[in-house]
Amino acid sequence: MSACAARRDWIEAQVQLGRNAVNIHQELVEGHGFQYPPVSA
Repeated sequence: MSACAARRDWIEAQVQLGRNAVNIHQELVEGHGFQYPPVSA
């Protein structure tokens, strides 16, 4: 399951409002406590 799956409705609403991915991600991190495992190289 995607780390974003639980917030899908909110994310889709933000896209419909014209927000870009960077702004949406920032809001998820700062306003919704969004965390995800770091990508390993």
